[in-house]
Amino acid sequence: MTRSEVLDLMCEAARLPPGSIAGTERLQALPGWDSLAGVEFEMLVLSHFDLDLDTMQVTEAETVPELLALFAGRLDG
Repeated sequence: MTRSEVLDLMCEAARLPPGSIAGTERLQALPGWDSLAGVEFEMLVLSHFDLDLDTMQVTEAETVPELLALFAGRLDG
């Protein structure tokens, strides 16, 4: 999986066009990002990459970089 693919899944969860998230934003600044989007993001990651994220870590993340950090060592490129 790539960083871009993960960002696109975040866009999908927040109902944003692909490429709308640069990767540096605060989650509360993203239109459409809320607790439901976080849960949907988890489910998308599970279905696309067979990776089960820790719900508490997703819920506690405040920024996109914090969410990306959950993929440490797993991202290509």
